[in-house]
Amino acid sequence: MICCDVYKGNDECKKLFNKLDNTCNDESVHNPCEESFNYGKINKSFIPQLKNIFNILKRNKIQNDKYINVMNLGGYDPCVYYKYWFYYKIINNNLETNDIKEIKNIWNVNIEGIYSSILGKWCNFYAKTLDDVKIMKVLYDHIFIFNDKQNNPNLMEKIKKCEFCKHLKEYLNQTFKKRPIKCSDSSPYAFCMEYNNHLKEFFKLDEINNLSCEGSENDSHYPSQVNSHEQVIEEGKTDMGNGVSQLPISEKNSPAITLPGNAQDNDLSTNNTVICTSVVGVSSILFLLYKVYKNVFQKEQSTIK
Repeated sequence: MICCDVYKGNDECKKLFNKLDNTCNDESVHNPCEESFNYGKINKSFIPQLKNIFNILKRNKIQNDKYINVMNLGGYDPCVYYKYWFYYKIINNNLETNDIKEIKNIWNVNIEGIYSSILGKWCNFYAKTLDDVKIMKVLYDHIFIFNDKQNNPNLMEKIKKCEFCKHLKEYLNQTFKKRPIKCSDSSPYAFCMEYNNHLKEFFKLDEINNLSCEGSENDSHYPSQVNSHEQVIEEGKTDMGNGVSQLPISEKNSPAITLPGNAQDNDLSTNNTVICTSVVGVSSILFLLYKVYKNVFQKEQSTIK
């Protein structure tokens, strides 16, 4: 889904993701893509993404952060960016929770061959459900794309004003049974493992425990995904001959994405992206509806005359 690709709002992330997408397209005699990885029982259509991520991790280890060291992305663990990219691939391939469990098993098998020594830091995949992936992906959206480190460095201040806040709290309430969040080193929860190894650089658990949602912001966190007023009117041209209005009420143009009920596997039905409500987007759609029905009314009046 194009609406999920909010990383394109950050030029450095966009360049990095493009490099990672072409990991095995840019191979050469001196830089081949390893073919001997184990892909378990995962759907064949997802194997190219697994092939990419395992070769990314292998090259990163051997060639000293080859994908990251030329980027101006901050001094974070490269693993964070690689997993952020991989979360996008999982979501865009419409995988399910059973697939996530299989990916975790496949990852654990192959990672031992990449990091042959127990010394050093491994890049591990902690997600156990599709909801784990979705929540992590949107958290990293806020960390890398939406957070204004100069004017508003407090990540939780940004999140609590966004629609995503209530979905984050619902996920955490289900995970921790509405108890205070504590992440010991031996915690079995995907959120805690991600936090202990990566997320603690960006926020403290006390901030999560005290998180109080304040509703949606007037300005969307996804401004590039909401069409301008002129674009909405252009896309809303009416086929008067058939009496059918071609309204741009699709996922890519909608100012907000709501969540369906709980899925069959009892996971949170968190959408691929959680878009904060945009007043500009709503106004555009209302104006469009006004124009459409005004034209229909005028045509009916001229017919009567």
